[in-house]
Amino acid sequence: MKRANQEKSSGEIIFIDSSGSCDQSGSCVTFVFGSTKSDGIPLGCIIHQLQTQENYTLGFEQLKSVLGPTAFVRRGEPLVIMTDDSSAERNALKSVFPNSNLLLCIFHVLQTMWRWLWDSKHEIVNQDRKHLMKLFRSVAYADNEENLVEMVDILMKTDSTSAKYPRFKNHCASLLNRKKEWCIAYRSILRTRGHNTNNIVESSIRVFKDIVLERSKAFNAAALVDFFGNTLKDYHRRRLLKYVYVRVSKPELHFQKFCQLSKGFIVKKENEHLYYVSSSTDENMFYSVDIENETCDCPAGKEEILQTSMRFVLAKLAIGSVDETFFQNMNKLDSNYDKLSNKTEAQDNFDEGMVVSENSNTLRLKLGNASVDENNSIKILEITKNLKDNLNRIATLASESNTLYTHKIMSSLTTKLSAITSSSEALSNFGSGSKRVQAGRPTESAPPNKKRKRNLVSNIDDNKCSSKSH
Repeated sequence: MKRANQEKSSGEIIFIDSSGSCDQSGSCVTFVFGSTKSDGIPLGCIIHQLQTQENYTLGFEQLKSVLGPTAFVRRGEPLVIMTDDSSAERNALKSVFPNSNLLLCIFHVLQTMWRWLWDSKHEIVNQDRKHLMKLFRSVAYADNEENLVEMVDILMKTDSTSAKYPRFKNHCASLLNRKKEWCIAYRSILRTRGHNTNNIVESSIRVFKDIVLERSKAFNAAALVDFFGNTLKDYHRRRLLKYVYVRVSKPELHFQKFCQLSKGFIVKKENEHLYYVSSSTDENMFYSVDIENETCDCPAGKEEILQTSMRFVLAKLAIGSVDETFFQNMNKLDSNYDKLSNKTEAQDNFDEGMVVSENSNTLRLKLGNASVDENNSIKILEITKNLKDNLNRIATLASESNTLYTHKIMSSLTTKLSAITSSSEALSNFGSGSKRVQAGRPTESAPPNKKRKRNLVSNIDDNKCSSKSH
């Protein structure tokens, strides 16, 4: 946890949540989690008896004291703290970390509003609940302050359905007094790294109870300390090493998709750390990219992308001292590699997934796999010629057969070929092979699930109340 506090993201945003009844004496545990590019990581855990403001304040002060001046990348307190709407917890955080920005988990705000609409004492007609919820959701997800003002005017003034429920408008007005805590429009200037919920700590609490405690209670608070100091630490160490040794393919696929999106971008260099990158849909629109802080104005750039170079950082976080050369490209360890392969610096960047070619003050990014050398170009031409020859050969063989079965097969093949409009569709149709046959009973014959769904978006679309257990 002390090593995790030295991670750059730990000084930017942290997530805090509490869980009760973790041992037989009824102790509560407050989890403090940070975010790495692979997963959430614990920064500290507080064991206390009651969820009161006094207990929270004492716990946060003790945690701050234990971590010392190195806490949160030597800042002493994080820039952003995200929690659910617990007044005792948030008041304690304000007193211990006065300079941090306290944000609310937007999921909990929307879930609370949906349950408020379904509360019978508020007398909201069933067919109006969905409409009112969507109005409130449009306010929460407004991407800038201009759109936010417009959505608030519709919600509070112009909408006829909202006008029928003064109690609903009063409730929204009380929430709008705290709009800077939960509206997306006010988060663009904060380093949230694309996080608008505290799902990281929510899921970590479930991991702790299901995997670490094995769905049972610890004997006492001393046993909880052992679970945190050993079992939980070993769990996260194994998780990090899976990413380090490339046992998890999702981040790599995510990075490749990100590279695909960057194909053909125009990049203008402003200074050593600041660049302007064109939009994927409009080359006249540019986003600012700060490579020092790893931030971008575009929605995709706000997310954390796990690059190959991060494997060393995650390994150091997991086990402390590691050899950096172990995670380097083995070709690069050979001093004669550049001479033998005649590679340039741009081609070295190609190995990491992206090529940058310079043209005066303007740069253009290309997808590494799409930028090929002369030898690869010759190979592609040969493969293309062979493909054409084989297609012509199949057409000739088909013309020699006059059977009805052959005509039926060729007609079906022609229909599929005419539907292909891009190279990606061609690769997916001819390179995927056969599909796995579904096992078990057909889904149509499955009995209906009578339990309430835990998907808030689905419940809003179906106009049903959310599950109480979520």
